[in-house]
Amino acid sequence: MNYEQFLQKLKQSNFNVIGLSFAFCEFGEWQISFIRFGGKYQTKGEIAFVICARPLNVKTLENKIVKESRNPKDYPFKLILSEIDEELIYQPKLLNFELEYFERDSDWSRIYEVLRIDLPKLLVKLGVDELKKQIRSQQELSYIEKIWLEE
Repeated sequence: MNYEQFLQKLKQSNFNVIGLSFAFCEFGEWQISFIRFGGKYQTKGEIAFVICARPLNVKTLENKIVKESRNPKDYPFKLILSEIDEELIYQPKLLNFELEYFERDSDWSRIYEVLRIDLPKLLVKLGVDELKKQIRSQQELSYIEKIWLEE
């Protein structure tokens, strides 16, 4: 499954796919987003992206509740494939998150499985209350973390 087929399969799986660079879906209390980066992040034949997750009603940097956000800074979880393991642990990554690079014509099946199966299971297991607990346990809270903790 190449990149275009991956996006088509996401559409068929109830993801909202917007153009070639953004897709999101709600799973229970969570929203999962696939955010592709262009410009200086692009390399020939590769796609740079990050997988993001947030509780549905969490506010953005602008202190607003929105249905979708293409800004990774609005998500507590900004993940690459190697970070989607047996357990999700919040790490502050407002500006210092990594991007995943994947060849456009390689097999995108694993990324599809992560978005549809693996990450939703981990988010349900974690729960929104546990995420809030993990955020509160940070030494110093950033502006956005304070916003995320507001009810």
